[in-house]
Amino acid sequence: MDFKIKRIDHLGIIAGVMKDLDIVALTDSRLKNDKQADVTFGETLMAMILNGLGFANRVISLTPQFFSNKPLSLLIRPGIKKDQLNRHKIGRTLDRIASYGCETFFNEIALKICVAEKIDLRTRHNDTTTFSFEQDF
Repeated sequence: MDFKIKRIDHLGIIAGVMKDLDIVALTDSRLKNDKQADVTFGETLMAMILNGLGFANRVISLTPQFFSNKPLSLLIRPGIKKDQLNRHKIGRTLDRIASYGCETFFNEIALKICVAEKIDLRTRHNDTTTFSFEQDF
């Protein structure tokens, strides 16, 4: 019997949430993919998020290396290959987001998610996180 072990760690939960929120379709509906693209901008964004939450101390051009032991067919979709998530595709995705408008893109996706999850939009969040350092001299 021949089999391979692939680690999913916490990425399965993150991928599941992104699939439930339909992040790929929301992204693709705004960024308009090339007809001949093997991997959509939404799928690439999903890969970048997964990469950032699992391989944060490495440059983004090493995304294919990060996914070398991950089950992409479970995390993103069947048929996708790690080499398709290369620096060129990532760069084109980031360029497309920049052309669309980063703040506009984020706000539209966030609003769709808030509406889908029935989050009260009248509520404001104020991040009160602070960093402090104390030392006796």
